[in-house]
Parts: sequence; C-alpha cells; structure tokens
Amino acid sequence: MGKNIEKRIQLLEEAEELGDADAAYELSLIYLYGNHVEKDIAKAIMFLERAEELGDASAAYDLAFLYMDGIDVEKDDAKGIKLLKRAEELGHASAAFELALYYGSEECVEKDAEKVIMYMKRAEELGHAHATSILASMYMDGEYVENDIAKSIGLLKRAEELGDMDAAYRLASLYINGKDVEKDIAKGIRLLERAEELGHAYAAYDLASRYMNGKDVEKDTEKAIELLKRAAELGHDGAREELRKY
Repeated sequence: MGKNIEKRIQLLEEAEELGDADAAYELSLIYLYGNHVEKDIAKAIMFLERAEELGDASAAYDLAFLYMDGIDVEKDDAKGIKLLKRAEELGHASAAFELALYYGSEECVEKDAEKVIMYMKRAEELGHAHATSILASMYMDGEYVENDIAKSIGLLKRAEELGDMDAAYRLASLYINGKDVEKDIAKGIRLLERAEELGHAYAAYDLASRYMNGKDVEKDTEKAIELLKRAAELGHDGAREELRKY
C-alpha cells in the first residue's frame, strides 16, 4: 500500500469516526473492490453498515444487493428488501425502481400492484429515466393504472429528456406516424437520432433504412452504411445481414 492511500484511509477513518457518512461509504468501496489495498469483505460490510446508519442511500442500496444476491454474505432476501426500502426512503431512485420490479415479479410471494405503481411513481419523481419510461407504458396500456394517453406521452417526453433510449424511440414512432400526437416527421427524425445516440439498435437501423432509401430524409448511402455499422455494433442482426451487401 502506497503512502498516499495510507494517508487517505487514515483521513477517511478519522472522518468516519466523527460521523461522516461519505467517508464511511468511500472506505467500504476501497475494501469491497480492493482499491490499492487488499480486498476485505468484512471491513467493506462494516463500513457499508456504518454509512447506512449515518443515512447514506447508496450504502443501503449496495448492502441490499449484497444480501439479495448472497455475494460474500449469507443470502437474505428479507433483509435485502428492508435495505432497499431504507435506500428509497433516503431518496435513492434505483432502489425505488427495484422495489417496483420486485413487487411485480414472480419472486415476490405476495405480488402487490399498488406497490408496483407506488414505487414506480416514486422512482419517476426521483428522476429514474427507465422507471419513467415504464410508467409511460403502463398509462399507455392501462396496466396497473387507468389508461391515460396524454399522461403517457408526457412521461415519455420526460423519460427521453432523462436519457431513456426506448422513450426516445417510441416518441419518434408516434410523431412519424401521427399516432396520439400531431404528425411531425422532422421531430420524429430528430428523436430517432436521439435514440440512436443513446444506443438504440433499432433506431440506428431505422435511420439507416431511411438514408438508404431517401425516405423522409435526403438520400445518403455513405451515412446509411455508417448507421448500419452502428446498428450492427449495437446487436441488430438485420443490420449485420445488410452490411454483407457492401
């Protein structure tokens, strides 16, 4: 261990003893991953528990998955769920999202639709992009909630702004086809481009097809091939097949 990391750990331990949650959490990560020190799971868990006690949401979240996955500790789903709830109460968006998924899953002995919606809404409020996108789908399809197209579209827009690629792709389709919104091809293309930038394989393939055929955009074979390559890199089988022609 170098002198710098020794000094860093000493300072962090002093801060942790004074009740610094961030210091306790940083120490947990140092020992959990063996960052410049020998990996020490017992110490990592000790500092995670200390950080959680001090109100660190990320520590509660990390502890939850250690117990739910049985990683380096005895598997304990009940303790994991309790810690997820603690993390959610502390404002952890992903904890709220995971709770929503849990209460709608087969793993949950007592599936609870109300809790699915409650935690999905909470995750959306906390800025979880994918939770917002899923909530939009629920309102679109009337799953768990009453069908509300306007609310669904509003949530899709929020999810896209938060960086959800599926939301951007679905909004693009709505605007291009004029479904439930006023038709706007230019806006739809911009949203396809946004989805592709965010890593959506089908958006990249859709754009490639449009540039290859000059549909709603100026024909550009070179750009189309680049987009096919991008789609293939993102795992689109059809794009891989198309690239064999070039």
